[in-house]
Amino acid sequence: TERFSGKTLYLKNVESIVKILGSARFAFRNPPHFMSLVRSEANARQAYYETEAVLDSYLYHQNVAPFIGYRLIQRFGISNPSPHFLERVSSSFQSGEFTFEGRTYGTGQYGDLAATVAAVVLDPEATTDYLDADPAAGSLKEPLLKVIHVMRALEFKPFDGYPFAELFNMEEKIGQMAHEIPTVFSFFLPEFSGPGVISKAGLKAPEAQVATTTRVVGLMNGLYSLIKSGLTHCDGGFSWPVPRPCGLATDGGHGASSGKLDYSPPSDFDTAMSEMFMLLTSGRMSDKNMELIKKEARAVIRDEGDYGKAMRLAQQLIVTAPEFHSRGIALPTGNARQSTLPTEGEVVEYKVVLQLMLTGGMDSYNMLVPHSGCERDDMYEQYADIRGNVALPQDSLLQIPTTGQVCSMFGIHPDLPFLHSLYTSGDALFIANTGVMTTDVTKRDYDSATRTSLFSHNAMQEEIKRLDPFVVTGQTSPMGRMTDALSRNRFIVRGVAVDANVDGLNGRPNVSPPVYTVDYRGIRKFNEKESVANMTKMVTALNGEMELHASLFGETWSQNFVNALEQNEVLEQIFNTETGSDVEYPNTPTGRKLELISRLIRSRFTSGVERDFFYMEMGGFDTHALVENRLSDRFVELNAALEAFVTDMKNEDLWNSLTILETTDFARTLTPNGGAGTDHGWAGNHFMAGGSLAGGKIVGEYPPDLRERGPLNVGRGRLIPTTSYDAVFNSLALWTGVPDSSLDDVLPNRGNFQRIFSRSDLFE
Repeated sequence: TERFSGKTLYLKNVESIVKILGSARFAFRNPPHFMSLVRSEANARQAYYETEAVLDSYLYHQNVAPFIGYRLIQRFGISNPSPHFLERVSSSFQSGEFTFEGRTYGTGQYGDLAATVAAVVLDPEATTDYLDADPAAGSLKEPLLKVIHVMRALEFKPFDGYPFAELFNMEEKIGQMAHEIPTVFSFFLPEFSGPGVISKAGLKAPEAQVATTTRVVGLMNGLYSLIKSGLTHCDGGFSWPVPRPCGLATDGGHGASSGKLDYSPPSDFDTAMSEMFMLLTSGRMSDKNMELIKKEARAVIRDEGDYGKAMRLAQQLIVTAPEFHSRGIALPTGNARQSTLPTEGEVVEYKVVLQLMLTGGMDSYNMLVPHSGCERDDMYEQYADIRGNVALPQDSLLQIPTTGQVCSMFGIHPDLPFLHSLYTSGDALFIANTGVMTTDVTKRDYDSATRTSLFSHNAMQEEIKRLDPFVVTGQTSPMGRMTDALSRNRFIVRGVAVDANVDGLNGRPNVSPPVYTVDYRGIRKFNEKESVANMTKMVTALNGEMELHASLFGETWSQNFVNALEQNEVLEQIFNTETGSDVEYPNTPTGRKLELISRLIRSRFTSGVERDFFYMEMGGFDTHALVENRLSDRFVELNAALEAFVTDMKNEDLWNSLTILETTDFARTLTPNGGAGTDHGWAGNHFMAGGSLAGGKIVGEYPPDLRERGPLNVGRGRLIPTTSYDAVFNSLALWTGVPDSSLDDVLPNRGNFQRIFSRSDLFE
């Protein structure tokens, strides 16, 4: 009887051995099966039963209960549950029952969500008040829940003709919208930490993943607009465009809105303030922030005699405070936060690194293909045999020569002609059979010797952004650790995540300046129509320094918010003063991101930056079906955007100062699946481009045997890497100016590999 399902399992006690005719050496065990080799109606029934058995093995796996329980606990407001809390919730999921104060929830069936949710929300860890005083307790609130909180607490009411409160473009504005997840991994990852005190404490803050500069500004602009003018599209509001002029969207005027907040505060000032603090922060507003908000609201009554405006200002200030954005107790000191902007200086030598992350796992064995001139076997024939119906025709490949590899001639995907031209001119190179590694491994020990969860999107993406399998440096990245090393050596550095999260650029707290986050769709001005003069000063004061034992989540919001305002102002100045390029970029997401990067690069003199580190992503490479159609589409977009960007950099005489490094989650299986697609692999081929590269070659070691029995093939064409990402970043770090003495800090695991690239291996 199966432990959790209660089902009786009948196992076929048969051992079936398949032997190769004429060979006593080669044989394998055949899994028992129940379907007859002769077609019959019973086969359909057996196929159904076998499918059910497979699904049951997933559903009743011992990891399912803690997996679901952990995510439900996080979504109900506790980002870092204790092991005991998670165990109690998992037990309720498995038993289907939860008992609280004599009442039992659930049907007693495995996976009962009533029992599971009751275990989450009624557990002592979720209901004990004094746990709020623990700095690690609670969480950041999800951005969409903040919007809904305001609408419910302040009694949103739609106007006649608008029966629904329709929110528009929310994923772009705040990073979240119901039923609009950007990927299968939802809006944020459960294991995300982000920069600052959360990662320093070894904790998780999933919601911080969407707290980028543009989205923080977008959220606050939308909330201010909702409070002042109702649900409108004006002034960064959350509504669909209403066919009325935005001149009607005033502070207290709802002429351009489809509804308004209908809450009416009590006429007594102190009663009104206490009620709003309770409605919007559950009574957790700190004394210092409470007095600051009351002071500014009283000033409006004193100076303008407008009680309604004073209440709206108070509401705007409350929803800016850390007590609204986090579940925990904020303890402000009353001191302002120190600016984190880098000090401007004279640029002596400028260099820029761009990490281009192709998310989803790019099928790089169709980007770089063995062609001819091979030492032993015909490698193209091996490639064509194992790739089957996803193999590229040999005559379609863009040929490139190389030395020191298994073949003297390789081919590039036909939809990457510009990358081909960069290679032939010596401005690009390929790094063969590279991937995330813990140490050099073989077929025998790769599984036990590798700490990363292989073939998994989130685990392998995270490890590429960390390159620290033993967690020596905390939640930091190799690019972030480079900026730290350069900052210590008095370089002025800047890290910019373009329409991406900052985890690819995180360094240690308070060593390098905070990472900028920029939306390729443009910069939003913060609170363009202030309710009162100096309102930015007020909201910054609400998010000042905190006591050491204050909520880590409140601290995270406040630091992110103040950073966002500073960075937004700097970016606004850059885009108001730096003219665009003469080069016409393609109107695609990749083209627009690279165009934005080019504008930021041109700002180096006004910002005084000596080392720029950019991180951007291009999605759509998870090609489980129709790999060649989708890969062609992605490469066409990438090729056109790269051509415009490189042309722009050459026109600016910056090509020799730039290095582009392409990375991806993993390569794909060499063996295709049944849908003309490929599945999650491991080692892959990558390219670098830049004017300082010693290009026109393939480095690393292209696999000399692609067959199933090859020494690197662990099954289905998943190849073991022979070059680590650490080897590549080692050379890149040296090129940027990181001293030898800092390399073990930048790449703490580099000593585990025989192959490590020096500066001259990749650069002139």
